[in-house]
Amino acid sequence: MALLWTLAALRGRRARARVFSSGSLPGGALPLVSILVPAWNEEAVLANCLRAVGRLEYPSWECLVVAGGTDRTFALAQDLAAADGRVIAIRQAPNGKNAALNQGLAVARGELVALLDADCVVEPSWLNELVAGLLRGADACVGDYRPEPLTPISRQFVIDKIVAYYVRGATTLHGGAVLLRRSAVERIGGRFPEEVPAGTDWDLDQRLARAGLRKVFVPAARHATPYPSTVSQFIRNEIRWRRAHLLAVLRLLDGTPGALLRAPRQLAPYLIAAATATGLLVALGLFPWSSGSAWRLLAAIGLCLLWLMGRRAGQVFEVSAQSRDWQWLRFLWLPPVTMALALVCSAVAIASPGRASFHFRGPRPTR
Repeated sequence: MALLWTLAALRGRRARARVFSSGSLPGGALPLVSILVPAWNEEAVLANCLRAVGRLEYPSWECLVVAGGTDRTFALAQDLAAADGRVIAIRQAPNGKNAALNQGLAVARGELVALLDADCVVEPSWLNELVAGLLRGADACVGDYRPEPLTPISRQFVIDKIVAYYVRGATTLHGGAVLLRRSAVERIGGRFPEEVPAGTDWDLDQRLARAGLRKVFVPAARHATPYPSTVSQFIRNEIRWRRAHLLAVLRLLDGTPGALLRAPRQLAPYLIAAATATGLLVALGLFPWSSGSAWRLLAAIGLCLLWLMGRRAGQVFEVSAQSRDWQWLRFLWLPPVTMALALVCSAVAIASPGRASFHFRGPRPTR
């Protein structure tokens, strides 16, 4: 385990040399950006989102708020649209996020399309940075996010982010704030697939990758968004996400080149959860345990899980070395704990995939 953690620290140290830059916007006329904001029962957060959009430094944008639900979300969108002529309120049919995005896309005028969740609060330079990234040849850009509130649990999402983007150079779309060319949408069918119930960012990311389109991470394009901050929120959110992710992975296994090669990595949490649950059931079936077979099986399962959790703890060494902040070592316990919770949630998702909802929502403030 010490060797694994040492190698993790070395990966983080090497990542310091990685340079991220979106460049600067060119002079002259800039392309119109259509910002699509799907909002279903988002009365508590929508105003903050649109106020932040109104402070954007980028000069050429329109914001289409596709709003609905059982609260005052649509009425609030209408009020905000009346106060800012660049904002357009569209009543949302209750068919899920991608259906709402298609409603907005149908009337959007921009050659660039931003997808922004209603709970995100972007910084004034957010759109400048993403547009600069696209104009340098990318087809889709994603920025950096800040989980709010910041607690020991939500720090796991910071760890995941640093490891994925800053250490390993991933470009997976995430966080509900993405900019892409309209031509990229045309390349993947001209619409967002409405049969996708949840996990739409991940599904979009996979479709863009399969089409060979270039995605770029732009760390200077920053926004804040709510993330699970307590253990109970983490569990509820993880179960929802795992159901959506499992269905998305299975849906994309359609025989396209490379799909089967990518499947083991995507299905790994579910395979581990299923194997662990099966092993425990077999051990219980060997009761009474006087023969020792059940104990040996339980010991093997425990050792495998300990190794996986210890390997997961290596994330903290990667983050510490990359950021040169060794205070992260105080959270050495966090990745193993959240991994254990995620495996339990994966097992629940395997047993209940039909409970995935079209209105996939994470934590929201009560006011």
